[in-house]
Amino acid sequence: MELNHSHSQPANDPSPSLRHHVPVSLQEALSLPAYALTSFLQRQSLLPDSGAVPLILDALASHSPTRAALALADLSGVILNKSVTSDGKAAAHTLAMSLSRCNSLPLIYEAMLSLPTLDAIVCRQLVLQMQDSKFLDATAAAMYSLMRPDPLYELPEQIRAPSFYLPEIGQSSKRARIVHERYSQLARETCEPITYQPDLSARNQQLLSEFRDQIAPKLFPIQNYGYGSIAGALDFIKISQDLWAIKNPWGDTPDAPSLACHQCADSAPAARSFFVSRGIPADVYIMRIGTLYHTVCVAFFHEERPSGIKVVPTLVDASPYNGFYQLNQTSHCIAPSFLNPIGSYEVFKQRQTPVPFVYASGLRADASALAPWCCEELPSGRARLIGFGGVIASQKYGGWLPERGTPEYYGNGVRTPRLAFSAYVMPCQGDTLESLLSWQPFICLDYHDESGQAVPHGYAYQGYNQDESMARLHAQLLKEVQPIAARHLKDIKLMVERSGYSLEERIFK
Repeated sequence: MELNHSHSQPANDPSPSLRHHVPVSLQEALSLPAYALTSFLQRQSLLPDSGAVPLILDALASHSPTRAALALADLSGVILNKSVTSDGKAAAHTLAMSLSRCNSLPLIYEAMLSLPTLDAIVCRQLVLQMQDSKFLDATAAAMYSLMRPDPLYELPEQIRAPSFYLPEIGQSSKRARIVHERYSQLARETCEPITYQPDLSARNQQLLSEFRDQIAPKLFPIQNYGYGSIAGALDFIKISQDLWAIKNPWGDTPDAPSLACHQCADSAPAARSFFVSRGIPADVYIMRIGTLYHTVCVAFFHEERPSGIKVVPTLVDASPYNGFYQLNQTSHCIAPSFLNPIGSYEVFKQRQTPVPFVYASGLRADASALAPWCCEELPSGRARLIGFGGVIASQKYGGWLPERGTPEYYGNGVRTPRLAFSAYVMPCQGDTLESLLSWQPFICLDYHDESGQAVPHGYAYQGYNQDESMARLHAQLLKEVQPIAARHLKDIKLMVERSGYSLEERIFK
C-alpha cells in the first residue's frame, strides 16, 4: 500500500537529516527504527486527518499493542514538547481526533496504561484525556524506583509539574508529601530494583543478549569513542568570542551513531531504539557517575512474578563505561545516581547542540566543557582510560578559594587558555589500582601542554604520599598514562590550531 506523504518540513522539525527519506509504502514505514518512525509520524501528523498515522498505529498494534503505544507516546512527546499551553492542547486535540480513525485504539489505550516511559505522561493526559492518576502512575512509579528522590527535597520536575493535575490530590498544602508517599509505595509494589543482570523470561533475555553481545560491540567499538580519531575533519562553531564548540558528526537519526565516532549521547538512544522497536518500553536516563554526567538506556521488561506482573528496570550501557561501575555502593565507590529521563523531543534537540571543547568556570555552564576525546585500554591491561580534550581557560589568579572583591574573579578576570587532556582511568575489577579510588569509579589525571610536554596538574589525593604501596601504584599509573596524554595533547593542539581558537591571555566577558 502506498502512503500519502509531503516533502514539506515543519519549521521546528527536529530531524532535518531525514528529509531525503520518505517511506512510500506501509511496509517500509513499519520497518523504520523507533526514532526514524517518530520523525516520519511527525510529518504525517501535519497532513489532513494526520495522514497515515492511524493506519501505521493499527498495523503496529496488530503485532504488538505495546509497540503501537510507544510509537504514539513518542510522537506525542515530539509534537507537544511538554507543552500545556493552548497551542499544545490544540495539537493534542488534533492528534486525538485523528485517532478516531484508529481501529485498534482500545488495545493501544490499554497498553498505554502500563508504559513507564516519560513521553507516555503527556500522551495519556493530553491526547487520551485520562483524568485520574492513571496518566501519571506507571511512569512516576518507574522513575521513583530508579531515582529514589529524598522526601525532604522537592519532587522531580517530571513528576512535580503533572502532579498538580492529580484530581484526588489537588492543591493541598501537603501535596508534595502525599505524592512522594504515593509513588514510593507504588514503586515498591510494581517495580523491582534496577539491575544489570535481571531474571528474565527466555524471549526478553534473548533480546537483551542480542543487543549486548551482537549489536553493541559492532556499533560502539571503544576505538571509535570521542572525536580524537577524526579531529582533522571536525567543523567548529563559535558560541561566543571565547566559547567554541565542535559541530557534532551525528548519524542520520538517534537510532545509530555515525560510522566515524560516538559518545554516550549516541549509545543510549541507539539502545533505546533497539528495545522500543521490538515492543519493550525503554527510556534514556541521565545519571551521575562520580563527577561525570552520563546517559544510559533503561529497558523496562514486564515479567510475571509470584506477586503479579512486575516492571524490571534493566541498565543497558553500550558506552565504554560499561562494566566499570556498579549500581550499588562498594568499599571504594559511591553508587551512581539516576537523575532524570529525557523524552524523544530532548533526544532530537540534543542533536542540534554542538559539543564544547573549551572549559572555563564562571562562563555558560551548558556551553563550557572538554570534549569526549578517546577511549583505550592501558598497555598493562589493568584499566580502561576515557579521555576528554580541548582547552581549559582558568582564571590567572584563581584557586579553590579566590580572593573576593577584586575584578579578577567571578568570571570576568584574566584568563590563561591552555591545551588540556583529562584522563579518567577506570581500573579493572579486582585490580590493585582500585585502592587508588576515592569514592569514584575512576582516577582522574589532568594534563596540560607545556612546551610540547604533557605535564600533570590539578588536585592530587594526598593519601597517596602517606602509604608507600599506594605511592608506588600511583607512580606506576602516572608512568603508564603520561605517554598517552602526550600523544593526545599533540592531536588536541593540531585541532585547536585548525579551529582558529586563540590561546592568548585575555579577559573573558
